[in-house]
Amino acid sequence: MSIKKLTGVVIILGLSIAFFILYDNALDLAQPRKKVEKTPLTEIPKEPEERRIYLTILDCNKDTICIDEVICPDSTLSFEKFPSESHHVISYNEYLKLPYDPLSHCMAAIDRDGYIRQKGDIAYLKKKYGNQTNKNYKFDFVSKIEWCKTNANQISVDIAGWGIGLQEYFEEVEKAKKKNYSFARFHYDFNFNEPTDNVPLERFLESANDSVFKNSSSGDNCYYLPFNEISQEENDNFWIHDLGIVADLNGDGYADRLLTWYEYNSGGTCAVTKKSKNGLIEFFQIESGKY
Repeated sequence: MSIKKLTGVVIILGLSIAFFILYDNALDLAQPRKKVEKTPLTEIPKEPEERRIYLTILDCNKDTICIDEVICPDSTLSFEKFPSESHHVISYNEYLKLPYDPLSHCMAAIDRDGYIRQKGDIAYLKKKYGNQTNKNYKFDFVSKIEWCKTNANQISVDIAGWGIGLQEYFEEVEKAKKKNYSFARFHYDFNFNEPTDNVPLERFLESANDSVFKNSSSGDNCYYLPFNEISQEENDNFWIHDLGIVADLNGDGYADRLLTWYEYNSGGTCAVTKKSKNGLIEFFQIESGKY
C-alpha cells in the first residue's frame, strides 16, 4: 500500500473515532442529570450563652453584704425570675433559697459564696444573741478563755480536718477525736510517731505548751496558732476572730463562744465550747442558715 493510501486510511479512522467520541458525549449531555444528594454534616449544637445576673444582698439588719455580685447560674437550674443581665436586691434568706450550687463552679464562685454566707450568718447570730440579757445556758466554761494563754495541748483535734480535702487525713482526724486527743497529740501521732523520728511524746507535748495563740495583724480579737511543722508564719496557720458573743448556739446547755476561722484558702463560722473546767476546748462549725 502506498504512503498516500495509508495516510488516507489513518485520517479516516481518526475522524471516525473522533466522531463517535463526540456523539457519545452529546448523548450524555442530553440525558437528565441525577441530583447528587450531599451527605449532611453533623451539626454541633451551640453552647448556651453564659447568663449573668447581678445581686445586691442584704443581711437580716438590711445592711449590705455585697453589691452587684455577678452570678452565672448553671443552665440546668431555674433562674427564670432573674433575666440575664438584670440587677436585683434580695435578702440573705432569699439568697439561701436560690437553686445555685457553688460547688459546680470555679474556686472564685465558692469563695464568694462562703463570704456571703459568713457575713449573713454572723449578722443573724449577732442580732439573736449579741444583746442577750437572760443567759440561755446552764454551764459556762468558755467566757474566760484567754487566747494568748491557750496552746495546742488545750484545744481539741477538731480543727485539724477543716479545709482538708484528703479522705485519708480526714479519717485519721475522726479516729483522734474518738480518743479525745488534743490538737498537739494528733500532730505527734501523724507526723512524729515513727521510731526514726526519735522524738519522745512527753518532750513533744511539753514543747507544745509554748505554742500559744498569738495576736494577728488582721485586727482586734484576731489570733493565730503558730503550730505548724512547715511554718510558723501567720498566713500558714489556723487563725480565728473572736466575735465576743457567748450563748448556747447548739442547744446542749453549755455556753459557746462565737468565732470565725480561716486557714489557707478556707474559712467559715464556728464556735468553741467546753464540757468541764479542765476539758479540752472543742471547736464546731455552724451550718449556714441552720440555727
